[in-house]
This record gives sequence, structure tokens and C-alpha cells, in this order.
Amino acid sequence: VYPSTSSACHHKRAHHKSPPPWRVRLPNARASQAAKHPQRNPARPIRHPPATDHRSPSDRHRNGARQASTPQSPPPVACSLAERPNVPRLTSQQKPPEFSNHFHRPAQKTMHKKRLDHLGTDRLRKGRRSIPGARYFLTICTEKRIRALREKTSIEVVRDSLRGFHTAADLKLHCATVMPDHCHLLFTLGDRLTLSQIAGKLKRQIRQGIDRRQLWQDNFHEHRLRPEQELEPFARYIFLNPYRKGLIECHQVWPGWIRNKQYLPEFYPHLSDGQFPPREWLADSPSCPELIQQVSQ
Repeated sequence: VYPSTSSACHHKRAHHKSPPPWRVRLPNARASQAAKHPQRNPARPIRHPPATDHRSPSDRHRNGARQASTPQSPPPVACSLAERPNVPRLTSQQKPPEFSNHFHRPAQKTMHKKRLDHLGTDRLRKGRRSIPGARYFLTICTEKRIRALREKTSIEVVRDSLRGFHTAADLKLHCATVMPDHCHLLFTLGDRLTLSQIAGKLKRQIRQGIDRRQLWQDNFHEHRLRPEQELEPFARYIFLNPYRKGLIECHQVWPGWIRNKQYLPEFYPHLSDGQFPPREWLADSPSCPELIQQVSQ
């Protein structure tokens, strides 16, 4: 005989037990706080990072007595934001305080360090313009003025690089000189590359030709000649530069002098034996800033 439905249900109810206390679902504290304060985010408990002792075991043993005698502050107790005193309530338009994160840490601002230019090379870009057909007096220097261009192989690398620029019509070279730690160029800019592209490409080719990873100083110095200005003062300065620096005597020829065969400076007929400068020219030769100031007047 099958038992009735009512007896089966009664049998199940009789054997039903209440859930254990650890399975009882308590009311959600966050939900209750959100119901009390609908305009504020529910509070989160603040967790403090554990303290780490970075001392060696010997130091801990040596200072054990002093640590035992020194009263220590009680460990931080985790508490909710609602239990903290003097904490203003936030509205929807306000931002949470700094200690509303998971750990009690002060807000850190991201500092963007600006690259310092101790040599002042960034100021050389002021007023720079690349005009096709304009004449430029250009100077590039090695990093920290190292004398990396004094070898004849380095001079040949610079000569070949300038010959390639001239052949490709990137510029029309008038004259140049290769010093141990810098180069002077006098040329007319073409219409294919800008002035910065010319300087960057020239630096890269020379650096690769002499096989050095770091060679040049950042940026370069240039002076654009006005249409009424002559090339003669700049060509003469470039020619006399190694003599003024005392690298060679007046009866010697500087191997770093580069001149276009189609350009003949006005001072060339006045050279001794067609290649040596008179000694009086060195006393009257101005420096580069003085030359630019004289020409600009």
C-alpha cells in the first residue's frame, strides 16, 4: 500500500533540520548603508599594509631588550568609513578623499621631468627657417668637443658625404673646413631637403663612416645670409679658422679645407704661393659672433 501524499510531506517536514549557523545569510552591510545614505558610496574597510622589518637578525637580537622596554603603539584596526570620526559625507558632485582607496596611502602626483639643456642648444631653433635657394653658414660640433675628426680618414668621410649632397642637388656647396671637433659649411640650400634634414643626414653619414655610436652634439648653429650679404667674409673666416686656432703655421696647408672648383673666393689671388695666408690676416680675423654681428649691421 502506497503512503498518501500528506503522509509523505509530513515525513519530509519531520526530517527537515535548520541550517547550521555558519550558513545563515546575514543582511548585507553595504546594502543597508546604501539605503541609509543613497547619495554616498558604501564604505569600504581600510586595509593597512603589514609592517616589514628590514633589519638583519643580529640587529634584532642586539636591540631586543630595548625594543621590549619601549612601549609600542597598538596595531591598526580595520574599520569602515562610517565608523571613522570627523569624516565628511560625500555628495554625488564631490570626489572621494585620499584614504578611500584599499590602502591608506597619500596621493602621489606624476612628475614629468623636463630634459635639461645645459648647453643651450634648444635656443638655436628660435627663428630658424629653411628657404630653398637661400645661403647658409652652418656649424656642427662633436659631443663634449671630443677631437674625433682630426684623422685623415675622418676628413675623407666628410668630403665624400658633402660630395654626395652636392651631386644629389640637396645643396650647392661653396666651401667648408673640417676641424678636430667641429665643421663649418657654406652652401646654398636646395629644394629637396630642409635645413634640419641636411644636418641630420650629414651627421648620420659621418658617424657611420667613422664607426662611432655617439659623435655629435644635439642641434646645430646656422646663419642665413641675406640677399645683399656677400659670401666673402664667411669664406675667409672658414679658411683662416685652423690658422687662428694655432693648429698649423701660415706656411702649411690645412688638409680639412674643402672648396668647390666652381667657386673662387676673392681672397684667393692674395694668398702666398696661391695657398698660404699672410700673417697679417690672423690679427684682423674676427671670431664667429663678431663676424655675424659685423655682417648684420
